[in-house]
Amino acid sequence: MLIHGEGGTGKSKVITKITRAFRDRAVQHWLVKAAYTGVATLLIDGKTTHTIGAMGLRGDKMSPANKAKLQNFWKDRLFLIIDKISMISKQFLSCLSRKIGISKASSSDKSFGGVNVIICGDFHQFPPVASSPLQALYHPSDEARDNVDMKVGRVIYKEFTTVILLKQQMRVMDEVWRDFLRHLRVGNVQERHITMLRTLLLTDKDEFNSDPWQNATLVTPRHGVRVPWNAQAARKMCRNDSKQLFVCPAEDTYCGGPLSLAERMEKELPSTIELAIRMSIMVTNNVETDLDITNGARGTIKRIILDPDEPTIGDEAVVYLKKLPPFVLVRFEHTKAGTLSGLSMGILPIEPVKTTYQIKMLMDDNTTVKRMIRRRQFPLTGAYAFTNYRSQGQTLKHVIVDIATPPTGGLSLFNVYVALSRSSGRDTIVDVWILCVLGPDKGCDITL
Repeated sequence: MLIHGEGGTGKSKVITKITRAFRDRAVQHWLVKAAYTGVATLLIDGKTTHTIGAMGLRGDKMSPANKAKLQNFWKDRLFLIIDKISMISKQFLSCLSRKIGISKASSSDKSFGGVNVIICGDFHQFPPVASSPLQALYHPSDEARDNVDMKVGRVIYKEFTTVILLKQQMRVMDEVWRDFLRHLRVGNVQERHITMLRTLLLTDKDEFNSDPWQNATLVTPRHGVRVPWNAQAARKMCRNDSKQLFVCPAEDTYCGGPLSLAERMEKELPSTIELAIRMSIMVTNNVETDLDITNGARGTIKRIILDPDEPTIGDEAVVYLKKLPPFVLVRFEHTKAGTLSGLSMGILPIEPVKTTYQIKMLMDDNTTVKRMIRRRQFPLTGAYAFTNYRSQGQTLKHVIVDIATPPTGGLSLFNVYVALSRSSGRDTIVDVWILCVLGPDKGCDITL
């Protein structure tokens, strides 16, 4: 079955109702819910598609232990719901079906091993991630161009012959805004919509300090805007709440030793992360998917535990730490974790995670050598601004939307529609302000 509908028609609510029906019949163990991104799984209380299919970098190759784990996971599962289906490519759908089929050996000749599947989404939203537009499920196959998995994925998609189209708008109650979004969704914006949008332009920075916009979330397609916005918003929070801002250095090593200055300059990754008590944060890695501590999970820092060897800190507003803190305590908005001893409900410790990345070094003799760098840093970032991808599926009470032309590239219809459809309309004054103060001619000099 395919459940399709524009943003705000209640696709996630349908998934919630289905979940409740399984629970009421005491057969919730039959049902698996999944989405491509971690932030999307939080909205449906599910898992990532990579997790449920053991999708890794090695294709279909699995160790005996991982295969046994996957088979055990799918042993009693009979139903699967995949949300945000527009982000799934034909090749990914084929691989996912095959992996689940491997775990259901008795029915491995059927798509998804015979599991009943419901796919949900809106194909006017984000297309497959890191894939050609031709990988979209609705795109017809090309016998000469497509590989086997693309062809199989297309065949599997065509098996979804029962289609439910949701039409009643549950999020957007403003008729003018709803009319605009429906035209925008299909690329048919009219002059009256442009006129309406111009009434929502934000041109005075002083209005950032007025309610409700001083606490509104920014949605932007540009990391170059997201990063300074989060930095300034965190500083504003610290000033208002009399909290110190801690600048936490990453621990980068090569062959067990610290990096040289030249090695640090070769990789344009942020070497520090800024944290503060009461700061709104977002998780940037899948830390513990079973507990909903996934990429995109949001929360508030309650405490920062400093390293025992950290020199005594003063009362300065910004503190540059010498040591990476061993952990911070975060109260998450959603988590399956139980209450830990000595902590309130929803509060969990988050530790630095280890990652690796590669740099290329130009030597004195003009040869190039590769270095594999190991990094320890917190998988956290500010949550005062986030990208369009992380906003998908969320309803934001007050939001500032950046649709100014980026310095390079451009905005797709998918970017604009997803960002603008996060709000319910123009309640009171307006719920969405179109951000112009950060246009390319004005740079990203943000002061809140």
